[in-house]
Amino acid sequence: MSIRVLLADGHRLMRVGLRSTLAVDAEINVIGEAGDAHEAVHRAEELQPDVVLLDMHLPGGNGLGVARLVSQSGAVRVLLMNERDDAVSVREVLSAGCAGLLRKDLTEQELLDAVRCVFAGRIYLDAEMARQLTQPAPAAPQPCPLDRLSPRERDVFLLIAAGHTNRSAGQELGLSPKTVEKHRAAVMTKLRLQSALELRLMALDLGLAGRASLPKGGEAGAVHKPNGRMPGGEQPGPTPGPQR
Repeated sequence: MSIRVLLADGHRLMRVGLRSTLAVDAEINVIGEAGDAHEAVHRAEELQPDVVLLDMHLPGGNGLGVARLVSQSGAVRVLLMNERDDAVSVREVLSAGCAGLLRKDLTEQELLDAVRCVFAGRIYLDAEMARQLTQPAPAAPQPCPLDRLSPRERDVFLLIAAGHTNRSAGQELGLSPKTVEKHRAAVMTKLRLQSALELRLMALDLGLAGRASLPKGGEAGAVHKPNGRMPGGEQPGPTPGPQR
């Protein structure tokens, strides 16, 4: 039996340390490394590891968003690594598709145990994290970032998140690629995004990727939110998905 592991951390020395620790176990094989969010997603899709050790603060993207992308296949088990003094909700980590959460001050044996635990299909949490799950979940709704966008910019956001190019998005919206690019630039600025990957990660964080849709030939801005309401409180109508 061999456990194939991908290391995703922005610090090379951290990756070297993880690789050295995992090498102690002959059944754990590090098959690749990634230093940023884009590379982590690409390498996970390319290598199909059993376990991904993923830093919460990867350059280029939030670790939870990357975890959602990486764990979509269902076969990859994600262990999220975070600093002990950096508060993160265990519920949020698990809902992002992670199989466990590690503090970076863990021992070598704890790391090996965690990899084996999630590979076996179980959830790995230390006692302190497990106690979080016994506490009532706080209900604090956050404003939707897409409320900053115009209706047409929301349409462009959804299509880019779904993988459309400027040309194909323009065909869906009846706009020229140049006009789509203008709206896309406004989206990136308003949402403080640097790349299409960060945009896709935000869509996943908002629960919009894969279920957001546009009206066929209808008015702009019909963005489905996870609670079934559009940004601004309007009620969406029937909206068939983009034609591939």
